[in-house]
Amino acid sequence: MVKQIISSAMALAVTFFLLINSAAAEKFGKDDEWLIYWYICGSNLESGGHTATRNIAEMQQVKLPKNVKILIFAGGTTQWHHPTLKAGGDGIYLYSSNRLEQKERLKAKANMGNPDTLINFLKYGEENFSADHRIIIFSNHGGLGGVCYDDNFKGDGLTYDELKSAFSKVYKNSSETLPFELIGFDACMTGSYELANSISDFSHYMLGSEPNSNGLDFKALFSALAKDPSMDGYKIGKTICDNSMALYKSWFKNSDLRLYDNALSVIDLTKMPQLREAYEEYFDEALQRTQEDGFGGAFARAAEARTADRYSNLYTDLGLLAKNTKSIMPETSNKLLKAINKSVVYNKHGAYLRSKGISTYYHYISSERKPEEAV
Repeated sequence: MVKQIISSAMALAVTFFLLINSAAAEKFGKDDEWLIYWYICGSNLESGGHTATRNIAEMQQVKLPKNVKILIFAGGTTQWHHPTLKAGGDGIYLYSSNRLEQKERLKAKANMGNPDTLINFLKYGEENFSADHRIIIFSNHGGLGGVCYDDNFKGDGLTYDELKSAFSKVYKNSSETLPFELIGFDACMTGSYELANSISDFSHYMLGSEPNSNGLDFKALFSALAKDPSMDGYKIGKTICDNSMALYKSWFKNSDLRLYDNALSVIDLTKMPQLREAYEEYFDEALQRTQEDGFGGAFARAAEARTADRYSNLYTDLGLLAKNTKSIMPETSNKLLKAINKSVVYNKHGAYLRSKGISTYYHYISSERKPEEAV
């Protein structure tokens, strides 16, 4: 009788497991509708370098299935070079199948660094398009406190708090019904704890570049989703990381200096509560122990022994920092490392970097170094 009960319980457990996995598998299907929001703040990258024009041209090389659409908000630059945008100016554009058309033309330029602009764009997408899954990508410059700096408004950009506020006003705070499968940043210095923490209530995954960025391979992104709309955010993010890094390598195959300074990662934002707890405990201990003899110097040397972007001295790789402080803060360092390993689900970096895939603001780093001086 006992054996029968155990056997029945095991059978129920297996059935329950299969049902859960079947439901998870059915969450993404080839017929699911996707809406990709693309917030392109052209800036001097477009006016001087034609960057947005090239990216949009890459998109237009991909024929999308009926269930995948790309909604673009274009602004933030003094000059467009792409023929469609040059004729239409700032506004909202839709790319579906193989056609790019303007849906809304702005009477006056909208500040891309104003959260109201992002709110209006998101609302437009919600009101006019149905979708089973959503992605949003921000294209422009990035920094240690914001993204999308508008050249028409004295370089005003979206701060992390403004990003969070904009998403909150459209979607409210709900971790149960995440509005986005992936939030991606085609910008420098966006693979940070601070940014991930700001938007964690609104997406399953985040993609960003911890150091400088040479942009994303948009053709690979849109081609992959067009071929297989059953991909989830992790697979899409991994595809972007792999193809973008391969593209950088092809650009600089004769000189890998710039490749040293690239790293892309996919962060599972549903793991942020555990990472947040570990992060706060770690820095609480560091702060409490700053008065101990020798501790401050040891901690500073650990932060300085980084292999992150040598062009910035205002942040450090969070995982390397935790690894380098294991001898002086064993408990909180190990807890933080475990949380990082669970949160950063994919990380691709160049030869110079030993990135763990997520950075943190740390302005006490005092010097810039050459690649060969990195630890």
